Amino acid sequence: MCCRYYMSDELKDRLEEELQLFGGYKLNKENEKGKPVVIPGEVTPGMRPLVLRSENGGEIIPDNVYWGYEGPGKGLIINSRSESVFEKRMFADGIKNHRCVVPASVFYEWDADRTKVGFNRRDEKPIYMAGICTADSTDRRFSVLTTAADESVKGIHDRMPVILEKEEVGPWLTDGSLTESFLIKKNPPLDNDREYEQLSLF
Repeated sequence: MCCRYYMSDELKDRLEEELQLFGGYKLNKENEKGKPVVIPGEVTPGMRPLVLRSENGGEIIPDNVYWGYEGPGKGLIINSRSESVFEKRMFADGIKNHRCVVPASVFYEWDADRTKVGFNRRDEKPIYMAGICTADSTDRRFSVLTTAADESVKGIHDRMPVILEKEEVGPWLTDGSLTESFLIKKNPPLDNDREYEQLSLF
């Protein structure tokens, strides 16, 4: 499960360096027309954070995309289970044709006492969460893919995002033949911190 995450000022700078691999895009913190925007702070469902996706035959681009598929009721579907994503009609086109990557500094889970816990990489690298998008360019939406929690997370929650390495970003976005292997790979080790602001889901 992943229902909130955080993007820091440092992440914006790090992404600008690493995006040189993807065409040298410059990101803005202001909503300048025609340029992707990073807004530092906590990201919640219903916002339009920056994600990476591909188009035009494999070009990797940053884009601001709405977090949450439109569900059959009034709620947003913000996560997709990696084990069944190919089987779900709502997600099948996304996993086959419209994969995305969701950069973060920290993602959050809540433990049994509803204590907010932040997870970050031990090596302090950006977290690249695997995701899927809808095809509609006028109302594009994304969902974060989740997998069974590993040793880093399972004491807090039984689910966690599928996390990619930097060098896996391009292949995840552009090479569908590798998709299933990424969904079952081992996530990098994470640290957790309970000193973030306490926040209840309810």
